[in-house]
Amino acid sequence: MKNFFLYALAALLGGAIALGSYKMLEPEGQSTSVNLSPASARMVNYVPNNGTPTAPPFDFTYAAERTLPSVVHIQSTQNRRCFTMLSV
Repeated sequence: MKNFFLYALAALLGGAIALGSYKMLEPEGQSTSVNLSPASARMVNYVPNNGTPTAPPFDFTYAAERTLPSVVHIQSTQNRRCFTMLSV
């Protein structure tokens, strides 16, 4: 228990030293303010000029075919052992 209080005191002292040195070394009077404008967004849909909907301009079938062989199947087995007082 004595060690716990010693470690807690060392932690508090170390934290106080770190915070005090940060406050001493912090430049005074330099404040920065940033005004951010809201991000502009627009709705999109993939409808060409003639008005008929089409599929999006990207197709993932080639990528899916290329990555299919790299899919790994992992099979896990687990043996369950119960120990009782009679089996020891």
